[in-house]
Amino acid sequence: MEQVLTLVVKLQASIEQQQLLSDTASAFASACNWIDRNVDRNLTNRNSIQAVCYKDVKEQFGLTANHVVRACARVAANRLTAKQKGKKVKNFKPTSFDCDARTFRSALVKLDAEHFYHSQAVNRSSKS
Repeated sequence: MEQVLTLVVKLQASIEQQQLLSDTASAFASACNWIDRNVDRNLTNRNSIQAVCYKDVKEQFGLTANHVVRACARVAANRLTAKQKGKKVKNFKPTSFDCDARTFRSALVKLDAEHFYHSQAVNRSSKS
């Protein structure tokens, strides 16, 4: 069985970075909700779900490839759990999004780069 470790971190993000993270969480939740509503509800395998909707989700929600794959996996896991408990899948909320080592690292680099470029622009304008 695969072991999954969850890392909870508190980021010290600028307002712009906070907005980027919020936008990503919203797009991720919207993608999960779209997948759940538009893909055959009998599918509970992440690869089967991904095969049906990957291109549409990537184009419609502007997520990275990895986030689309993780959204399909989250929907699949929630469907399987709901099926086992005899319940329906609940609406996905923009409180989190999945990152593996690569996407977490690239998100941090992107946040750092945006902070750097924003800082450079502020420094240039303050020198004028």
